[in-house]
Amino acid sequence: MKDYYKILGISSTSDGKAIRKAWLKKAHEYHPDHNPGNHEAEESFKDVQEAYRILSDVTLRSNYDLGITLGVNYGPEVSAHINHYFYSLSDSKKIRCFEELSITFIYTGNGRIFRRPSFQGFHLTGSPFVDNRVVIHEGRHLKETSLIYIICPLKEGTLTIEEASIRIQGTLYQTLPLDIESTPNNCYFIENHIANGKPLKYDMHYEFQEGEEPARMSELKKNHIILIPRSKAASVFHSIGTAMKWTFTLWGTIMFNYYFGWNLIAGALAGNLLGGLNVQLMYWLVNMKAKYRFAPQYPLVHEYEKRGYFPGESLGIPMIKGDVLHRIGRLFI
Repeated sequence: MKDYYKILGISSTSDGKAIRKAWLKKAHEYHPDHNPGNHEAEESFKDVQEAYRILSDVTLRSNYDLGITLGVNYGPEVSAHINHYFYSLSDSKKIRCFEELSITFIYTGNGRIFRRPSFQGFHLTGSPFVDNRVVIHEGRHLKETSLIYIICPLKEGTLTIEEASIRIQGTLYQTLPLDIESTPNNCYFIENHIANGKPLKYDMHYEFQEGEEPARMSELKKNHIILIPRSKAASVFHSIGTAMKWTFTLWGTIMFNYYFGWNLIAGALAGNLLGGLNVQLMYWLVNMKAKYRFAPQYPLVHEYEKRGYFPGESLGIPMIKGDVLHRIGRLFI
């Protein structure tokens, strides 16, 4: 990987003004107008331009510095002119159990047969986010692709994200393993409890705005699963609550029809209402939060709502909204 700081003749702690000053000096020194016919000066000028583009952008500079820290290996030479690269980054090396973590795989060129890690010990929240842009690499414009996966650790301790691989122009590239430290988390539903049970899976889906709908219907299913940390006790009580609501719903369907002549739907709704009241009483007695009453108040849910997400899983069918199915499901679970 090129040392952009060395190319500009500055240190890695230089601020924006120092970067711009060094760039102007080097650009003037190597400019083709001042070095006609000098091929080496022309290449140096391209390196200076590339270095300034990276270091003057806060995000690109941060990613570049992180690449240096991780000792990124850009892979063997593919051709006489281009050395492609393929590497992975994580936005954090330490995170609490069940919280979200971004893993990004970045490569140049037209990669084929991408094989992602198994993410053993992690929960994959949904399909990856794909981003493409044009970069200047070794003096040439290349397409750079980023594949961003959102994952959550399912247990505490040091978890390893294994190598990913991809073929670029017939050559196999692999990333280095990433170690993630997962620390204990608190239960969201019961105070002063550790989240050591099954987390609550809260389905959300993105609703495309007018004009941004994808061409293929299958791409409308942009779903995301949020894990809400939960203790074993909360998990047990939530399961009991679900069983109670189903039991009362079935009881109401039969008994209200038998004794009062109600139709089956009215009986089921009445039984479901009685079951819900009993479940709420149980939660109040054990001092814990109800499952779907408080899950929408989880901070991460609010964050995704600001990004355009809604409750429920999308089926990819425009006439059937995921939030409608979500509300119907809440009656029974």
